Amino acid sequence: MSTRWRSSLITIALLAVLVVGYKVYGDLAGRLDKDLKKLEADARSRLPVKVDEFTTLVDVTYEPHKHVYLHVIEVKDGERVDRQKLKQSAQNQVCGNTDAVHLIREKGLSYEYRYTDRARTPLAAFTIANCP
Repeated sequence: MSTRWRSSLITIALLAVLVVGYKVYGDLAGRLDKDLKKLEADARSRLPVKVDEFTTLVDVTYEPHKHVYLHVIEVKDGERVDRQKLKQSAQNQVCGNTDAVHLIREKGLSYEYRYTDRARTPLAAFTIANCP
């Protein structure tokens, strides 16, 4: 077999692998996107949800590579929010969930948490994109 034919066959094989890979990835990404949109609609139908005495989850958004959670915190005048404590609590929750850890490590998903007061003034925001 000549070098030219061999190069042509290798090129055709590489193109076939790329096309099949793109098709499989596209199907999986499309299915994941549909699943996330369904989860988003289900979650939104149950909102708002009281998380604790001072915190309420008021909105969720699921994007292909990011989940966004919006919380409202009841804060008294002059009271400060411990951002580090909020972040650590969310990190513990996400990284303690095997499904979430799998999505972070295998799918590159991140979890974004946003906290506001009742007037929607931003208090804290952070993203969890990896787990220890």
